Amino acid sequence: MIKDFTEIVDEWIKEVNRKADHDGIAKVVLYGSKASKTSLKSDDIDILIMTQRYVDRYQPLIRKEDFFGALFNTLKNHSKTSCLLAITKAIVPIIKCDFEDHRLDIGFVTVEFDLRKVDPSSEEILLNDHLLLAMDENMIRSFNAFRNAHMVYRSVVKGMVGDLLSEEQR
Repeated sequence: MIKDFTEIVDEWIKEVNRKADHDGIAKVVLYGSKASKTSLKSDDIDILIMTQRYVDRYQPLIRKEDFFGALFNTLKNHSKTSCLLAITKAIVPIIKCDFEDHRLDIGFVTVEFDLRKVDPSSEEILLNDHLLLAMDENMIRSFNAFRNAHMVYRSVVKGMVGDLLSEEQR
């Protein structure tokens, strides 16, 4: 399912690049309970789409290639997508949809680093508050949802590993 969704995002960013004369990529990053394998079957899937700064989230009347514009329309017209909703005024703006019978919450953030060279889930990124300086308030919330989910998961896993080692050493 994630592979099919990523292919749609890849096609969207190719069109953005063609119109904007760029060659950036978009990364589809899974986070939250599905990524940590702690979800129930009925839980939604949290996804963050990361792109370079030339891609915009709003402005569908000015630039048709933005997140809530062209990507939303691409998803709306896709046969595997249903129940599509753009929540633009939320604290964390997202697109909600059903994709191949999975409920998705899709966030969006632009970043300053090269997505080809850096893993967005690396501690280099997760702990770097300087990345927030180039983001607006809603984008910071989107990015922090992703960062916090990863950091909580890592602290739980590290805590469990630490507990296991302590028991083995006894």
